[in-house]
Amino acid sequence: HELRQRFYPKLASQRILTSSQKKRRKELTVRVKTVENYTKRRDGGEFLQKEQLEKIDKWQSAKEQLRELDEKLEIKARQSVDELVNNPPLPLNDMRRADEHRTCFVGKGTKAKHSEDWKDMPATTNFDTMEVNTSAFFRERGGGTLKMD
Repeated sequence: HELRQRFYPKLASQRILTSSQKKRRKELTVRVKTVENYTKRRDGGEFLQKEQLEKIDKWQSAKEQLRELDEKLEIKARQSVDELVNNPPLPLNDMRRADEHRTCFVGKGTKAKHSEDWKDMPATTNFDTMEVNTSAFFRERGGGTLKMD
C-alpha cells in the first residue's frame, strides 16, 4: 500500500501534463538550474556577463512558477490515483508495446495467406488498449488538464 502511494502518483504525473506543459516545465527547470550555476560561479569570484547577472536578478519568478507547477501537478496526480491506491488494477500480463502500436505491416495477400497461423497474434488483430494506462484516464480523474498561468 505504501509503495503504491509513492509510485502511482509519480506515474500519473508523467501523464497529466500535455506536451506543451512538459516543454514549459523543462524550460523553467533549465532556467532555474542555469541561474543556480551562475550564482555559484559568481560566489566563487568568477566574472559574469551583464546578461548573466540580469538572469540572476529575474530567476526568482521562474523558480516560483516551477514550484507552483510542481505543487499543482502533485495534487492532481494524487487525486487521479486515490481510488487506484486502495483498489489496484490487475497486474499487467503483457509488458510489450501497446497493441495498437504493434500492428504488422504486410500486404493483404500475405496476411490472407498466413491468417490461420496469425489468428491469435495481437499484432494482426485489433485489440483495445487498457483504459487505465492512458493519459486521458489520468487527466479525467484529476479534473482535466493542469491550468498554467
